[in-house]
Amino acid sequence: MIDLGRQLEDLMTDGDVNKLKDYFQFNSTATIYDWKTNKYLPNFENIIKLADYFKVSLDYLLGRTLGCEEVVSKEIPPFDIHFSKIIKQHNSSQYKLIKDKVISRGHLNSWLNKNNTKNLPSVESLIKIADYLKISLDELVGRV
Repeated sequence: MIDLGRQLEDLMTDGDVNKLKDYFQFNSTATIYDWKTNKYLPNFENIIKLADYFKVSLDYLLGRTLGCEEVVSKEIPPFDIHFSKIIKQHNSSQYKLIKDKVISRGHLNSWLNKNNTKNLPSVESLIKIADYLKISLDELVGRV
Protein backbone atom coordinates (compact mmCIF):
# COMPACT_ATOMS: atom_id res chain seq x y z
CA MET A 1 0.00 0.00 0.00
CA ILE A 2 1.25 3.46 -0.90
CA ASP A 3 1.21 5.83 2.06
CA LEU A 4 3.01 8.94 1.00
CA GLY A 5 1.08 11.02 3.52
CA ARG A 6 2.34 9.07 6.53
CA GLN A 7 5.91 9.30 5.30
CA LEU A 8 5.58 13.03 4.70
CA GLU A 9 4.26 13.47 8.23
CA ASP A 10 7.38 11.73 9.54
CA LEU A 11 9.76 13.68 7.31
CA MET A 12 8.32 17.18 7.47
CA THR A 13 9.05 19.82 10.07
CA ASP A 14 6.84 22.81 10.84
CA GLY A 15 8.27 25.03 8.10
CA ASP A 16 8.52 22.42 5.37
CA VAL A 17 5.12 23.07 3.80
CA ASN A 18 6.08 26.57 2.74
CA LYS A 19 9.62 25.51 1.88
CA LEU A 20 8.21 22.75 -0.33
CA LYS A 21 5.80 25.20 -1.96
CA ASP A 22 8.77 27.39 -2.86
CA TYR A 23 10.96 24.43 -3.88
CA PHE A 24 8.29 23.21 -6.31
CA GLN A 25 7.40 26.77 -7.32
CA PHE A 26 3.74 26.17 -6.51
CA ASN A 27 1.42 29.14 -6.02
CA SER A 28 -0.09 27.63 -2.88
CA THR A 29 0.45 24.78 -0.45
CA ALA A 30 -2.73 22.98 -1.59
CA THR A 31 -0.89 20.36 -3.67
CA ILE A 32 1.43 19.53 -0.79
CA TYR A 33 -1.54 19.10 1.54
CA ASP A 34 -3.18 16.87 -1.08
CA TRP A 35 -0.05 14.69 -1.05
CA LYS A 36 -0.01 14.66 2.76
CA THR A 37 -3.62 13.47 2.88
CA ASN A 38 -3.06 10.87 0.12
CA LYS A 39 -5.64 12.64 -2.04
CA TYR A 40 -3.36 11.97 -4.98
CA LEU A 41 0.25 11.09 -5.73
CA PRO A 42 2.83 13.36 -7.32
CA ASN A 43 3.71 12.78 -10.95
CA PHE A 44 6.98 11.15 -12.05
CA GLU A 45 9.06 14.32 -11.91
CA ASN A 46 7.62 15.59 -8.63
CA ILE A 47 8.01 12.31 -6.73
CA ILE A 48 11.70 12.37 -7.64
CA LYS A 49 12.03 16.01 -6.61
CA LEU A 50 10.28 15.20 -3.32
CA ALA A 51 12.65 12.32 -2.61
CA ASP A 52 15.60 14.54 -3.52
CA TYR A 53 14.35 17.28 -1.18
CA PHE A 54 14.27 14.89 1.78
CA LYS A 55 17.30 12.89 0.56
CA VAL A 56 15.45 9.58 0.90
CA SER A 57 14.79 6.67 -1.43
CA LEU A 58 11.61 6.57 -3.47
CA ASP A 59 10.75 3.27 -1.79
CA TYR A 60 10.99 4.85 1.67
CA LEU A 61 9.05 7.94 0.58
CA LEU A 62 6.19 5.75 -0.66
CA GLY A 63 6.20 3.53 2.45
CA ARG A 64 7.60 0.47 0.66
CA THR A 65 10.64 0.13 2.94
CA LEU A 66 11.22 0.91 6.58
CA GLY A 67 14.83 2.07 6.49
CA CYS A 68 15.45 5.77 6.03
CA GLU A 69 19.05 6.04 4.91
CA GLU A 70 20.19 9.23 3.26
CA VAL A 71 20.15 9.03 -0.53
CA VAL A 72 22.01 11.56 -2.62
CA SER A 73 20.55 11.42 -6.07
CA LYS A 74 22.49 11.71 -9.26
CA GLU A 75 21.13 13.25 -12.43
CA ILE A 76 18.27 11.14 -13.72
CA PRO A 77 18.83 9.77 -17.23
CA PRO A 78 16.04 10.07 -19.81
CA PHE A 79 13.42 7.50 -18.84
CA ASP A 80 13.09 5.88 -22.26
CA ILE A 81 16.81 5.14 -22.53
CA HIS A 82 17.25 3.99 -18.93
CA PHE A 83 14.09 1.88 -18.96
CA SER A 84 15.18 -0.01 -22.07
CA LYS A 85 18.57 -0.66 -20.47
CA ILE A 86 17.17 -1.76 -17.10
CA ILE A 87 14.71 -4.30 -18.52
CA LYS A 88 17.54 -5.91 -20.51
CA GLN A 89 19.77 -6.01 -17.41
CA HIS A 90 17.03 -7.89 -15.58
CA ASN A 91 16.48 -10.46 -18.32
CA SER A 92 13.14 -9.06 -19.33
CA SER A 93 11.76 -7.32 -22.40
CA GLN A 94 9.02 -4.98 -23.47
CA TYR A 95 7.18 -8.01 -24.84
CA LYS A 96 7.33 -9.82 -21.46
CA LEU A 97 6.04 -6.77 -19.60
CA ILE A 98 3.07 -6.54 -21.95
CA LYS A 99 2.46 -10.31 -22.09
CA ASP A 100 2.51 -10.58 -18.28
CA LYS A 101 0.11 -7.62 -18.07
CA VAL A 102 2.49 -5.45 -16.06
CA ILE A 103 1.91 -2.54 -18.44
CA SER A 104 -0.15 -1.96 -21.54
CA ARG A 105 1.33 -1.62 -25.00
CA GLY A 106 -0.15 1.89 -25.24
CA HIS A 107 1.52 3.07 -22.05
CA LEU A 108 4.83 1.52 -23.02
CA ASN A 109 4.73 3.11 -26.46
CA SER A 110 3.93 6.53 -25.04
CA TRP A 111 6.80 6.33 -22.52
CA LEU A 112 9.29 5.29 -25.18
CA ASN A 113 8.11 7.74 -27.86
CA LYS A 114 11.02 10.11 -28.56
CA ASN A 115 8.57 12.79 -29.75
CA ASN A 116 6.62 12.73 -26.49
CA THR A 117 9.17 13.33 -23.73
CA LYS A 118 6.55 14.60 -21.26
CA ASN A 119 4.57 11.36 -21.08
CA LEU A 120 6.18 9.51 -18.21
CA PRO A 121 4.92 6.61 -16.08
CA SER A 122 2.72 7.20 -13.07
CA VAL A 123 3.96 6.23 -9.62
CA GLU A 124 1.57 3.28 -9.68
CA SER A 125 3.06 2.04 -12.97
CA LEU A 126 6.59 2.45 -11.65
CA ILE A 127 5.70 0.33 -8.61
CA LYS A 128 4.21 -2.43 -10.78
CA ILE A 129 7.34 -2.54 -12.94
CA ALA A 130 9.74 -2.42 -9.97
CA ASP A 131 7.84 -5.24 -8.27
CA TYR A 132 7.87 -7.30 -11.46
CA LEU A 133 11.61 -6.81 -11.97
CA LYS A 134 12.28 -7.12 -8.22
CA ILE A 135 14.23 -3.87 -8.06
CA SER A 136 13.98 -0.60 -6.17
CA LEU A 137 12.15 2.35 -7.60
CA ASP A 138 15.39 4.33 -7.48
CA GLU A 139 17.11 1.73 -9.65
CA LEU A 140 14.18 1.70 -12.05
CA VAL A 141 14.30 5.45 -12.65
CA GLY A 142 18.11 5.69 -12.59
CA ARG A 143 18.29 7.68 -9.39
CA VAL A 144 21.07 5.58 -7.82
